[in-house]
Amino acid sequence: MRCLNVRSTIKNKVSLNRDIDRGAQRTLAVYARGVVDYKQFQSDRRPGERVVLCIRDPKDALVSQFWSWRNTHRINGKQIADLRPVLQALDAGEGIEKLIQEQAFPYAKGIRNWFESLGDPAVHLLKYEELLADFHRAMRGALDHLELEVSEAELDAMHEM
Repeated sequence: MRCLNVRSTIKNKVSLNRDIDRGAQRTLAVYARGVVDYKQFQSDRRPGERVVLCIRDPKDALVSQFWSWRNTHRINGKQIADLRPVLQALDAGEGIEKLIQEQAFPYAKGIRNWFESLGDPAVHLLKYEELLADFHRAMRGALDHLELEVSEAELDAMHEM
């Protein structure tokens, strides 16, 4: 069966982020940027549920966060408001170190607890950088894990999205 249930931890008004139960044999669980606690995932997991966990290299995410918080991110909280002028006065290396010292890198906290999932046969790790380097190979591994058959034409269409 090619149909999937979709379960998401991202709860907002966007219809893509709502759970869909089609009665399928497989469930694709979508977890927000790796911020869901792995132990919580284990307790919420349906029997036989397979998961593709897509993560971005924490070093890449940290550098991106530095430039965003320093220059372009909307100031939507006290932490960014307080850190922006400090980060603007620092070079990239010093600014990144400051984010680490201030424990202002929430992505790291979110993915740290997922390391124990690496031995879990129900969890397939899909690295964002691998998607960029060889989309077809990376997606084929994820789809194989979900036991989904997708043609090359369908894979090409996914890549173009």
